[in-house]
Amino acid sequence: MPTYLEVQQRVNLELLNRTDLIPEVKRAINQTIRKYETQRFWFNETATTIACSAGQSFVTVPADFYVMDSLRVTIDSADYILAHRAWLDLENFNTVRDRGFPLMYCQRGDRFELAPIPDSAYSMPIAYFQKLPPLSADSDTNGWLSAAEDMVAYGAARMVSMNIGRVDEAQIFGTIEREHYMSLCRMRDQRAFSSIRPTKF
Repeated sequence: MPTYLEVQQRVNLELLNRTDLIPEVKRAINQTIRKYETQRFWFNETATTIACSAGQSFVTVPADFYVMDSLRVTIDSADYILAHRAWLDLENFNTVRDRGFPLMYCQRGDRFELAPIPDSAYSMPIAYFQKLPPLSADSDTNGWLSAAEDMVAYGAARMVSMNIGRVDEAQIFGTIEREHYMSLCRMRDQRAFSSIRPTKF
């Protein structure tokens, strides 16, 4: 798995052929990741378990949370999926302050609001796609570098080239960046729809 430093060196030496743009390349690598990090790929999908508390109408979202796939509640060793509802629906439901195991949720700020209000501490398995840890130290790495190194490197080279006035090179780097992005999208879609399809003869 390539490190932050290795990708910096690739951009500086292999793509830009410069050694005087190290700070700019560092920023461009993280800017490129931020450009794509709200999109789903297999390497930013995750799952964990959070817990609600008796009498508390909400749970805090995981720190790396971006977009929900599913939220469940575990009752007697079985997992039941919670229905997503609008905030007003939950607010109206909870006006009577009924307690029980949660049936519904909505996201509001950094919380998942629940209804009914939990009557006990329940485990809540959650599947979502996440924001991966940012790159800071030279030894850092994450899924963007292991699975999308080419896209990130060419995206960073494009940004730096544009900023220093090498527009023609920036356009070339941008074309290659898009090609790698489309390749990642195809791989993502193949993973999502990997069932065998009939062949026409």
